[in-house]
Amino acid sequence: MRASSLRAGIAGALIALAATIASAAPAAPADSASPPSASVEAAPVAPRGAPWPPPLLTELPERDPVRAAIDRAWRLPAASLAERVARTQRAGLAFGLRELDGPARALLLAEEHGDLLTRAEHAVELAPGLPAAHASLARARRAAGDFPGASRALGAAIDAIAGHLEARAWAQRTLSEAAIGAACAWAAVFALLGAIASLPNLTYGLGATRAKLTGPAALAGIASLVLLLAWVEGPAGAVLGLAGVAMASGGMVKRVGVLISLGAALLALNGGFESAATGRLLLVADPVATAVQRIEAGLSTPADIGIALRAAPSDLDAARAIALHAKRSGDREAAVQYFARVLAERPDAGVYNNAANVAYALDDLPTAIALYEKSTQQSASAIAYFNLSQAYGRAIRLDDQDQALAKAQSIDALTVERLTGRVAEQAYVADASFSVEAVAARVAATGAPRRLAAALRERWAPGWLGKSLVAGIGVALIVLAAATAGGSTLVRAAGPRDFYADLARTLRAGVGDSSQRVAQLTKLRRQRARTDRVLTLLAICMPGAAGFRFGRPLLALVASLAFACGAATAAALAFAPPDPLAVGALPALLAQLVGIACVVVYGIATALAFALRVEE
Repeated sequence: MRASSLRAGIAGALIALAATIASAAPAAPADSASPPSASVEAAPVAPRGAPWPPPLLTELPERDPVRAAIDRAWRLPAASLAERVARTQRAGLAFGLRELDGPARALLLAEEHGDLLTRAEHAVELAPGLPAAHASLARARRAAGDFPGASRALGAAIDAIAGHLEARAWAQRTLSEAAIGAACAWAAVFALLGAIASLPNLTYGLGATRAKLTGPAALAGIASLVLLLAWVEGPAGAVLGLAGVAMASGGMVKRVGVLISLGAALLALNGGFESAATGRLLLVADPVATAVQRIEAGLSTPADIGIALRAAPSDLDAARAIALHAKRSGDREAAVQYFARVLAERPDAGVYNNAANVAYALDDLPTAIALYEKSTQQSASAIAYFNLSQAYGRAIRLDDQDQALAKAQSIDALTVERLTGRVAEQAYVADASFSVEAVAARVAATGAPRRLAAALRERWAPGWLGKSLVAGIGVALIVLAAATAGGSTLVRAAGPRDFYADLARTLRAGVGDSSQRVAQLTKLRRQRARTDRVLTLLAICMPGAAGFRFGRPLLALVASLAFACGAATAAALAFAPPDPLAVGALPALLAQLVGIACVVVYGIATALAFALRVEE
């Protein structure tokens, strides 16, 4: 996959360098009033047989004009960090960029610009959609003792994940794998504990049958059934076998707990792997989609431009990205032609908005307003309504401007505040980026996530349990029903176990006088006391065992869930290291919260099991 991406990047760069074009000058501000040469809607659409795409009218610059302008705005002397940040924001907005990930990431690492709290606050202003910025702010506020502020920043970091490509890829993979691990570990732990609790009754019942399977022979017979399921169905079959042993003996609460935990595992096995596979492939399965998203987000490299240029003749998403790149590079004529092609074949709210921005830059206000209105009709976006208000304002339609701005504020007041705040010394319009959902949809359309999910699931459930959710539930219900019926039959045939009746039979079978029987009774009591101490120690050390030890299977279910969630979260974070520039301190903060919650729940459930123990 990396090799193919590299080849695509080199080929695309060669195509771009071979294109006929003038030198690189920074793009003019978005509010310049150069006369229009063609409106977006009036631009001719290339006929089906005509060459496509049209040539760009300027040479590919040696240095990206967008990055150059933003870098220049950041490096110029400033009286304060706030002034530097505001100036950089203005430079970004001149190109339609609301998110400046690069400067925000650099600021988080630049300790010479102040303490972490100050840097994080300004990083959030530069890139409000960057989870790492909000996570750093949460960590800084927590260190300063501002726990409500830290909670708000942590919530903002979590909210920002969905709209950030790199963060979404990490989170989707990590959280999905953590959920799968937690569900499967929960089912395995609870089924194992339930099976251990069932063994005394099952071995007693097997010993009362004609086969007289007692002790090791009974355990071997039970183990062989579990191993048979493991051989047929893989690791998931082993868990199902343990669940069957747990269902064979016990009360209603225990059996319902087995059903709940096993059902969660089946749901995770047959649904979670698709999400995890998408997270793994989100950045690599479709290089064109990734390049398009990076170009429109202002994070492109020359390789991204080359990939999009090569794909533009047949890929409308690539064409829209090249259109936006041409507009930001100052080549508005090429941008008009590219957008006209995309508008003619597959318009959407984002394309309408960005095409309107080109018309706005060309001072073609009637076309810009018409396109903005179409964008708002397709999707109620705060950005589109804000841009529409700017166009109304330039057209001296002040009442319409106020209404559009009020609508934008009702949708997303914080975004509008950032756009109309201290950075808005002149009129700006913002571009709409290619969404992460669109990238995920393209990745899903390749079929790669489905194939990878099947390969991952094959390791854990190669048989019917992993074939589909319906098949898995059907097999599980058959096995559990058979185990329940068989266990109930054994218990009824053997009768209830009574420790004191067994003890009386043992003493009557003994020989010698009463003093010998008393000595034997004392020995048996000591053995039972030692067994109780060992079982109590296991109840403390073995996750969830206290609930079964003291007759509280519901508390065992809760404790085993807390343990499984904590262990799975730690494992998922260990095997999927985060991107420090995308999510920053967020994984560590989430791990701490999950860890604390799991420890608290586990401790409460275990303590309650001891406190509410059912006496034998």
